[in-house]
Amino acid sequence: MFLALALVYSDYYKPTIAEIQKEIEYDSKILSATLIATGSSSAKLGVSLVDVFLTKNGIGAATIIGSGIFNTLVVVGIVSFHSVREIDGAPFYLNIWATCRDTIFNVISLTGLGWILLNEGLECVLADDNDQIYTNSSNQVKQFLLIIN
Repeated sequence: MFLALALVYSDYYKPTIAEIQKEIEYDSKILSATLIATGSSSAKLGVSLVDVFLTKNGIGAATIIGSGIFNTLVVVGIVSFHSVREIDGAPFYLNIWATCRDTIFNVISLTGLGWILLNEGLECVLADDNDQIYTNSSNQVKQFLLIIN
């Protein structure tokens, strides 16, 4: 498994990052971290959406909240701990504005999600061109509306 991942990384991922970097002139390390984070989170997001809207088990919501709390506490904590060290001989300073901004928006998002879950969640309502409302899936569905109960 490790060998397969290493081959995919060296044959596809690194050249893709190099091409994107040439096109948008951005740091390749930041692009790599962003794409790895997106790739690792997209599967979890897809499974959580299917779980929440199709199976109604609620495991998906717990997964999203758990990963949000983990990202807020552990990742920010590790970055803050390592921000006092030197990188390449120069001190690394943590931008207080970015840290406060991210923390505030994470708290707002998790609070909103918790409020929705405590108020019996979301109801998925479907409407067609004639504004006829369906509560189940239909072939004539044109719009998706999420209504908070």
